[in-house]
Amino acid sequence: MYVIYGFLTYLFFLITSPYFIYKLLTTKKYRAGIKERLGFLGRRFKEMKPGKRRIWIHAVSVGEVIAASLLIKRIRELWPDETLILTTVTETGNNTARKRIKEADIITFFPLDIGWSVRRFKGFLNPDICIIMETELWPNFLKIISENKTPVLIVNGRLSEKSYRGYKTGKIFFENVLKKISAFSMQSDSDAERIMLLGAEKEKIFVTGNLKFDQVFKSGSRMNQNIAEELMLPKGCKILVLGSTHRGEEEILISVYNKLKIKFHDLFLIVAPRHPERFREVEELLTKNSIAFCRRTEIKGNNLSGKEAILLDTIGDLPKIYSITTIVFMGGSLVPVGGHNILEPAVFKKPVLFGKYMHNFRDIAELFVKSGGGIQVFEPSEIEKEISNLLSNPKRQEEIGKKAYSLFEKNLGATERNIEIIKRFLPN
Repeated sequence: MYVIYGFLTYLFFLITSPYFIYKLLTTKKYRAGIKERLGFLGRRFKEMKPGKRRIWIHAVSVGEVIAASLLIKRIRELWPDETLILTTVTETGNNTARKRIKEADIITFFPLDIGWSVRRFKGFLNPDICIIMETELWPNFLKIISENKTPVLIVNGRLSEKSYRGYKTGKIFFENVLKKISAFSMQSDSDAERIMLLGAEKEKIFVTGNLKFDQVFKSGSRMNQNIAEELMLPKGCKILVLGSTHRGEEEILISVYNKLKIKFHDLFLIVAPRHPERFREVEELLTKNSIAFCRRTEIKGNNLSGKEAILLDTIGDLPKIYSITTIVFMGGSLVPVGGHNILEPAVFKKPVLFGKYMHNFRDIAELFVKSGGGIQVFEPSEIEKEISNLLSNPKRQEEIGKKAYSLFEKNLGATERNIEIIKRFLPN
């Protein structure tokens, strides 16, 4: 089966090579890390700490990198002298890792799942353990890494029903692939059941919860919530926050706000664009829609008097603002960006709405919808209806907030549970 897989892999790259060569020549993101992806890691990798164990953590993209951040911090605390390598697949994941993961000694790209590139990559790193975030089942990679009994762990693993059905078509092959993995640390009972049905050995499977909850809960517990006084918001107002918005979303959401304002006179708007370079653009949109607003950086004295909105033109205030909001609409979800972290308002028991594009946080979005702790809308016309319903029904706001927070109660402690599993394969 591996011979067939290897043949199909080479055939795929042969057929698609003209397209990828064209992309390499014309698109910068395709050139990012191309040498590393082919297994050519360079001189500095040969200069890694001699005699130290090497811990390899793989996080495919932004969501996995963020989820791994607290776990990596704990690994560094427990194994301070070892070499820590972090790989990603996507360029955005790599950039996020470089900004947020200061504990890693080396951050690079994951090799293509071709035998020779994986072997070359492994030859440079020679890892003592490999920790894979979520469920990345690359057959050649798993086969080659585990050849000398290097433990491979799936951490924060998940396997959706859709993914399970896809893997199930090649169950005979994947049963063999899963044998290369030393432990499966899964997010939920359903994830554990599906990985077992796919062929993972029962004694290797553990249910540890979702790491993302620990990461957000720790940040939220340290939050200074005096933001209401700093903003000098109108007393008793209802606050609608448009969080981390992108181009193409503000116009829709500002239009919704204007319609809601007719019915809910005490509704106050806070718009938080994701990227600072768009502050001026959003300012013009607010003016165009006749919304009296003030920039966050310009609030002083009583100059918020008569205003109905704030343009959040600062970095780092948004999580604090979530603590005092009434309702949140999470941006990056009405346009195909992939959404942003809905756990940030949920930790404060706030009802959160989001659009259909939540692929960066798909697992969390599914949990929220399933538990009733969040509302997903698929058409802009639904947004006004859902927010109006919530504003008219404070009890429903409270219920949704509580259901969202209950997900934290079920998942907290995932970091330490995963650390205990890692300790079995990497003794101090």
